[in-house]
Amino acid sequence: SESVSQEFVIDGNLLQILKSLKEEMDTDKEELLSKEQEVERLASLLTETEASLEEKEKELEETKSEKMMNENQISVLQLKISTDEKQLKQFEEEKVEMEKKILPLQEEKE
Repeated sequence: SESVSQEFVIDGNLLQILKSLKEEMDTDKEELLSKEQEVERLASLLTETEASLEEKEKELEETKSEKMMNENQISVLQLKISTDEKQLKQFEEEKVEMEKKILPLQEEKE
């Protein structure tokens, strides 16, 4: 009878140890699941961030392209202004020459 009750005590201790181990495993499993969810969340966030970064890079390239086009337009307009100013100066010189020619004719008429 003594050996039987000792077996029960040993079995009871083993059972307690097994229960404790199972609880630890369950806790570890929950922590692992929680960590896996956090990894998935971070991976998703990383993907979104990369997509956002790619979009910003595209926008930057478009902005650079627009800036270059604007700079080219400015250069073209500056050239046109310069050409127009030269033409205007030339016209003014021609006007003065014409007035010089017309003035003696008007004086003759009078």
